[in-house]
Formats: sequence, C-alpha cells, structure tokens
Amino acid sequence: MGIETVEPEQRTKIIETLYTGLEDYAIDRRGDVGSWVRQQAMEALNTFIHAVVECEDLTVRKQLGADTAAFYERFICAYLQQLNEKIDRIREQAGCNLQKFFKFTVPKLSNINFSMKDELTALFIQEIDGVPVGMDGISHLPWRSAKFVF
Repeated sequence: MGIETVEPEQRTKIIETLYTGLEDYAIDRRGDVGSWVRQQAMEALNTFIHAVVECEDLTVRKQLGADTAAFYERFICAYLQQLNEKIDRIREQAGCNLQKFFKFTVPKLSNINFSMKDELTALFIQEIDGVPVGMDGISHLPWRSAKFVF
C-alpha cells in the first residue's frame, strides 16, 4: 500500500495541506504552537516527497508535477525558509531534512534539473570533520547553531 493507492485529488490536498502547515505561525496562551505544526508538517512533507520519488507509477508523479523542476524547487524553498527561522529545533530539522534530500533523493532525480542543483547539492552533502555519522548515514551539520546557519 503506497501513495499510488491514494486518490489523485487526495494526493493534491495532502501536499497542499502540508505546505500550508509550513506557514503556521500561530501563537496562543500556551506559546508558539505554530512551530510545532511546522515541525510536524516538515516531517510529513519529507515522507510524502520521498514516497513520490520512490513511486514507480509515472502517472502519480505527473499528476503531482513531480516530473518538473518546479515541484522540487517549491520543496527546497519551503525548507530553506524553515532553515532561516529563529527556533533552533526548526532550523535543525529543516537542515537535516535538506541534507537527507540532497544525499538520498537528488541522485534519483538525474533527469530533473532544478535551479542551482549542483551548488545546493554540494552545500548540503558536505561534511565537517569530527561530526559523528548518524544512523541515517549522514554527518549532520550543526543546524541548531544560528552562527553556523546565518
């Protein structure tokens, strides 16, 4: 059971809802609840994009626009926005997800050339000496550090 079992209009609604979640900056009496929404939206969007890329049904990719550079540019831009946030855990998740995307997903997109593909790939797959390799096979850069990111 994969993404191809979801109705086309539902797939579109899912991805649009996740992108909307990345724009949630709500604050209530408990504090910044929007950051929690953004964090969960990033996690779910990352999983969704991975499922789309792994999907062998080309009609699913075409229906979502995953056969175009614009599809991936939107994803990257949304995560770069989160990478520029003040909240350390949001920056960390965005940076780590971008590293995973460029290390594991971009090599599967050899026929799609989005803006600055080579430069972004080089930036996000770099490693720093002394940073341990995690269980996902990546030495995550210090995304929590505002000094490093900015």
